[in-house]
Order: sequence, then structure tokens, then C-alpha cells
Amino acid sequence: MQKFITFCLLTMWGFNVYADSDYAATWRMSGIDFGTDAEDQLVLDLNEGTRFVTANGIVLDDLGDAFPATGTCYFTTGSFLICNLAVDFFSLDIAIDLTDGSGLVQLIDYDGLSLFDGSLTLTEVK
Repeated sequence: MQKFITFCLLTMWGFNVYADSDYAATWRMSGIDFGTDAEDQLVLDLNEGTRFVTANGIVLDDLGDAFPATGTCYFTTGSFLICNLAVDFFSLDIAIDLTDGSGLVQLIDYDGLSLFDGSLTLTEVK
């Protein structure tokens, strides 16, 4: 019993380890409107696995509203990162050029119809 209590106390008072993302990036989106006509932001934490990259974050519109975004990405042979993100009732397909961080984005509705095409401009990487 003493070992169990000691384990519990050490676990409670021990160092907490938080998993940091492999990459945290922010892009400015042009041509995709979640709020008004002003530019929105795509803020993602990217975690690199063996073959795929998980993406979790938000789409932040110009009004300050945040829409959760989550999805999966993969690398192409042409130095692009291709991602499909679920955002609200929509889907964002993005292609990011790994040389400069810029890219293309497409907003797709729940029926699979393309609503808007836009561009991504990398503004921050951590």
C-alpha cells in the first residue's frame, strides 16, 4: 500500500511533460471568406508521423470567430504538403509549397462542390 501511495504522490507532484507540436504555422488566406471580405487566418499545429502529418488548429476570421480545423496531410515528391481539413460543415483542401510556405486553398461544401479558391501566405512558423 505504501508503494501505491508513494507512486500516486510522485505522479501528482512530478514534472508534467507537455507534447509540443513539431511545427506551428500561421497563414493568411486570401479569396476564402469565413467572416467578411477581409482576409482570414489558418493557424495549425503540425505533427509529423512516419508517413503522414496530423494538422489541428483553427480558421480565425476577421471578426475574431474561430472555427476548429482538423485533418491529415501528406508529402508529395515535388516538395508540397497536401492537406484535407474538416472545418465546421466544410472541407479545406490545401497545397503548401515547402520551399516558401505559400500555397493554394479550396473551400468545399458538404456536397463536395467547390465554393471558393484562394491562396495562402505564410506569416509565422514556430
